[in-house]
Amino acid sequence: MSRTGVFITPRTNGDVFIKSNIEGNTDGIEKRFTVIDADGNEAAAVTVPADTAAVKMRVDSPVLWNGIKNPYLYTLKSQLIKDSEVIDEVTERFGFRDTISAQETAFRSTASTLKSRALRATRTEKTSATHSR
Repeated sequence: MSRTGVFITPRTNGDVFIKSNIEGNTDGIEKRFTVIDADGNEAAAVTVPADTAAVKMRVDSPVLWNGIKNPYLYTLKSQLIKDSEVIDEVTERFGFRDTISAQETAFRSTASTLKSRALRATRTEKTSATHSR
């Protein structure tokens, strides 16, 4: 969910998909999207007509977000431009993250939990068998 009305979908290959809609009259208005890296440098930028609902951008060699090990975040600055002046601006932070790894990690956690439960059940069975003799 987006608090700003700008929805960002980053991919680990550097593609950034952006969706946003403007209500009301968009005559003479443009949207400018700028991706800024963690050091404050512009990584990508595009300007489109305000009635454009979806945009694809590309960040070359993105640094992947990796939780505590490397919590690298980018900022997307979204601006509305009219007559060469910024009339509105919002920012959102995001990271390039490998969702497959996140799923595999969750699977490994689940598998580990199941293995622990199986070991506890086996130990309980052995203990019960020992005590019933």
